Amino acid sequence: MREKRVAQDMTNKTSKIALNILKNNVLCTHCLGRQLALIGSGTTNYERGSAVIISTIMNHLLEDEEKAIKSSKIFSKTKHSYAIETYKKLTGEELTPTEKCRLCEGIFDKIELIAKRALDAVSDIEFETFLFGSSFPPEWLVREEELWTEYGITTSESIKGHFNREVGKKFSEITGKEFDRKKPDVTLIVHIPDIRIERYVSSIFLKARYRKLVRNIPQTRWPCNECDGIGCEACNYTGKRYPTSVEEEISPLVVETFEGKDSKFHGAGREDVDALMLGSGRPFVIEIISPKKRHADLEELTRKINEKAKGKVEITRLEYTDKDLVRALKENASQAVKTYRAKIYCEKPIDKERLKILEKKFTDQQLIKQRTPNRVSHRRADLIRHKVVYSVKIDDILNQQEFVAIIECQGGLYVKELISGDEGRTKPSFSELLDNNCKCVELDVLDVKEKI
Repeated sequence: MREKRVAQDMTNKTSKIALNILKNNVLCTHCLGRQLALIGSGTTNYERGSAVIISTIMNHLLEDEEKAIKSSKIFSKTKHSYAIETYKKLTGEELTPTEKCRLCEGIFDKIELIAKRALDAVSDIEFETFLFGSSFPPEWLVREEELWTEYGITTSESIKGHFNREVGKKFSEITGKEFDRKKPDVTLIVHIPDIRIERYVSSIFLKARYRKLVRNIPQTRWPCNECDGIGCEACNYTGKRYPTSVEEEISPLVVETFEGKDSKFHGAGREDVDALMLGSGRPFVIEIISPKKRHADLEELTRKINEKAKGKVEITRLEYTDKDLVRALKENASQAVKTYRAKIYCEKPIDKERLKILEKKFTDQQLIKQRTPNRVSHRRADLIRHKVVYSVKIDDILNQQEFVAIIECQGGLYVKELISGDEGRTKPSFSELLDNNCKCVELDVLDVKEKI
C-alpha cells in the first residue's frame, strides 16, 4: 500500500513539474523527459517524457474531462501523438503544433539523418568501436541553464549527454558497431545546428623489436644540422644528416599497409648512431596516425619490412598493442638492463693485472656518477645521473693496446663515457681504474631486457 502511495505521489509530482514548464514553454518529448532524467532509471528520456504525458492525461480523464482537455492541449506542444489525439477526441478540434522546442530546436527529430551522415563520414575507414561527441552553440546551453534556474529543476540531464547517447544508439543500430567510451577506433563530433561531422581516427599501435645490423644509422630520421631538414647543399638537398634510419626502414611500409597519414616511432631508449643493435633486438612501438585500415597480416608485413631493409635492419615479434605501452617504454627505459660489447683502445700498453682489478670493481652493482657528457651537452640538461654497472667481463685481449669488454648496466648509462671518463665527468671509469686513457672504438648492444 505504501509503495503504491509513493508511486502515485511521484506521478503527481512529475506531472506538476511537466505541466508547469509547458505552460510557458515549448519542449519536445525528448527534452521534457530529460528534465526528469534523474528520477528513476532504466528508460530513455523520450520514454520518460512519454510516460509523464500519458499518465497525466489518463489520470485527468478519470478525474475530470475538462482537466483532461486542458492538460492534453498543453502536452500537445510536445507533438506527442497521444496528447494530440486525446484533445481531438475530447473536443473535435485538430491541433497541428509547429513551434520548435525551446531547448533543442527539433534536433532530436533528426537523429536518424545525423547517424546516416556520420556513416558517410566514416565510409572509407575500418572501425569496430566508436564514440560520439557534440558541439552546441553557447546560446543553446544558456537557454537550458535559464530553464533550470527558472523552474528550480535539479533532475535534468544536459542536452549534450542526451544527444550523444541517442545518436550513438542509432549509429550502432545502423552499423552494428559498438560504443566505446575509453578507447574508440573513431570519435565523431557533431557540430550543431549545421550537422557538420568531424572525425578523429584513433592511432594504431604496433610493438616489435628491431636489430640494427650496420653502423652509422640513427634510430629515427635525423634532420640536417645546417638547414634543419629543409634541404641544402650540405645534405645534398635531402634535409637529412644520414641517408636512412631504423625508423625510415620500417615506418613507410607500415603506414602504407594501414593507409595512415603518418607515423611516430617510440623506442625503448636508443643506441648511438655508430653502434650495432644485436641479440634479440630493442623494443619499440610504432604509432600509425589516422589509419584507414585497422587489420593487416602482421607476418606478411614483417616479411616485407625485413626484405626491404635486408642487411641493415630487421624486426621480430610484430604485434598489436596500445598507447599505454608507449608510456611504459618511456618510463621503464632507464630501468632496463642492457648488455654491451665494447672494443676499447688504450693509449698505453694494457696492464693485465689492472684488467682483473677492473672486473672485480664492477662485480657488485657499482654505482656510477655521471655528469651529462660533453658530446651531448648541447641537447641534454646538465645533470649528474646515478647509474649502476652490474658487471664487466674481459672478453678478449686483441693486442697490446686493444681489448673487448662485455658490460651489463642500467639503461641510460653513457657507456662510451664510462670507458673514457669524459675528462672526469664520469666516475669511476675504465680510464681511471686502468690508469690509462681509454676510448671506445666500437660498440654493440647485445641485449635489452625490456618486458614487452
